[in-house]
Amino acid sequence: MSSLREQAVQAAVTALNTDTPAGVPQTERARTLALDAANLPTIIAYAVKDEAGDVGGRKGPIVARKLRLHFECWAVETEELSADAAVDPLICWVVKALTDSTLGGLLNGLREAETTLVLDREDRAVCYATVVMVADYQCKSGDLEQRH
Repeated sequence: MSSLREQAVQAAVTALNTDTPAGVPQTERARTLALDAANLPTIIAYAVKDEAGDVGGRKGPIVARKLRLHFECWAVETEELSADAAVDPLICWVVKALTDSTLGGLLNGLREAETTLVLDREDRAVCYATVVMVADYQCKSGDLEQRH
């Protein structure tokens, strides 16, 4: 069995790859290969931070957790769109598909924390935006695999 953190990332990828709008690519789990303009647009999902806080005392049976998920949305400029305009539908999809989702009951709900855009102008303009989603969830103390 995997941690609730990993289960949440996988469930988010599944949610983003279900009923995906035309023009929005399938979401991938974190990549280790370098990206280039030929394989854009893309959306990449991964967990960044998982904070723990006790519920019911220092040694309580329940741990309240706050999970930060990043969704990197990458796009390249086209003849019709600037790179930042090309990445916009990807950002909109991530926020629409995941806001208030419990990912099948794994989480108490996801909310958007921030979106940061970065424009890179080497050969062709490439833009990537990192959409940060935050979720609260609870697990048993000492057990990252079972939701409480």
